[in-house]
Amino acid sequence: MRNLNLFVIKNCIGIQMMDVENDPEYMEVNDFVMCERSLKSHGSTCYVQAVLHALGMTRRLVLTFLMRDPFPFKSGSFSQAFKDFLIDQRELETKAQSYEGIMDLLAAVKHEPYANRDLEGDAHEAFYDIVGTMINEESEVLNKKVRAEQKSAKMKKKDKHDLPYSECLQRSAVFSTFGFRMITMTACVKCKHVQRKLSFHLDL
Repeated sequence: MRNLNLFVIKNCIGIQMMDVENDPEYMEVNDFVMCERSLKSHGSTCYVQAVLHALGMTRRLVLTFLMRDPFPFKSGSFSQAFKDFLIDQRELETKAQSYEGIMDLLAAVKHEPYANRDLEGDAHEAFYDIVGTMINEESEVLNKKVRAEQKSAKMKKKDKHDLPYSECLQRSAVFSTFGFRMITMTACVKCKHVQRKLSFHLDL
């Protein structure tokens, strides 16, 4: 655990760790993150299983959720359910782990295909839905903090505003793990004007 805490501190201040097998800090963190516990099937939801397995072994995401103190997401949120899933995943259990609670929360966000356990879905779409839900909850936490600061500063109503979504993404720990920005440039052959368009994307 000492090495795990040291790893987190180093990453917080920008010191990069070398992913080498003879690095004891790396090995301890690697053993902590890499979890091979199987998941219990819930109908035709193997596409969600695949995403949860991948997310559950993504080092930066796992450390963000398990080492974040205080954890800013309330009970009943998707992010809290995912943290509980990660903790349960690392329990010394041999039986398959259930993820039905996550399916129920996904169904509340997007009814199909998550509400119907017999309906097959797409893993990439599930990745977008899961990560997107966590980013939206993180954005709400950020804006709640901004609103509290504006209230304490006694700002006028017309001067109060939430953070732009692009800024929320830049501050999001989840987006910084899976997100990237793409700039598309279009040049007019006739007038030589160049138009730039910034878009945000997610991928594993």
